[in-house]
Amino acid sequence: MSQMDWLVHISSSLEATDEVVSVVTSGDIDAIPIHLFALTALWPRKDDNSFRNKVHVLLQKPGGVDVYNITGIIELLEKKLGPNAGMKVAMGLCLGGNDYLPKYSGVSHDKILRTFVDNANFFQNLFCFDQRGSGHVSKETYHELIKSIYCPSTLASQKLTFEEVRQLSMKHPKKQDFARPQTWLPPKSALDQICLLVDYQVEYLFLAGNHSAILPNFLQKGCLRKNKEGDVHYYLGDEVSTEKLEDLIQIPEATLLKRITDCKIPQKKLDKRKRTLEDTPQRGARRKQKPVTSTPRK
Repeated sequence: MSQMDWLVHISSSLEATDEVVSVVTSGDIDAIPIHLFALTALWPRKDDNSFRNKVHVLLQKPGGVDVYNITGIIELLEKKLGPNAGMKVAMGLCLGGNDYLPKYSGVSHDKILRTFVDNANFFQNLFCFDQRGSGHVSKETYHELIKSIYCPSTLASQKLTFEEVRQLSMKHPKKQDFARPQTWLPPKSALDQICLLVDYQVEYLFLAGNHSAILPNFLQKGCLRKNKEGDVHYYLGDEVSTEKLEDLIQIPEATLLKRITDCKIPQKKLDKRKRTLEDTPQRGARRKQKPVTSTPRK
């Protein structure tokens, strides 16, 4: 964030042909969403809405450096996805987990970002930003986003209720054993707690460029708790634990099995969703090589 304070401070003194390199010596990848968000909101633009000066982010890593043309990325995102696309994509990256927001077990940043960007409802309605430099996350849309991520790819998530997908993530009707708890769809009450943290994340990012800003008290609301030893942990409520696994089965398994059948995506639509050969990196075909030396005859 201190990098952004420096960038905003020097922006008015730059010439039209100047370009800026923001060097992140720690190599922290979280610097990318911070720059995406803050530059979208604060960096000077021309009359055609393009940026007056280019900004590159250089991440120093032990094996070399990675360089990102952040202003170029933002302009491409806005051209394809509309206003505030840079801020929305930045928050989509944060949802996958960072030093502040929890990471969902087994769910990659890529999966969350693709689900968020590819669905018009999620992209348009999950985050709301206003002209006063504030924003918030829609709890209802966040529930739908996470439900869609946990729903099996062969089923239409929009046809299933949140409770149906949650129970399916815990135990398939055709299986005797429960799945690992780490892979269960969290209850809505837990997601509501995470939404409070997401709101704080937005509030924090809007402070970029203001070196005298007072940081929000992240322990004041949401699910962060501090124990006697001073360690901070997540508390997601009482519904994330149970004494008896059987108490989690609220929908008759025969009913859920019928719902699975009714909400199954036709095979033709599934085939259209598969990657084409041109879009998918291909591993070279393995062929049996002919022996280089001659084979002795008996």
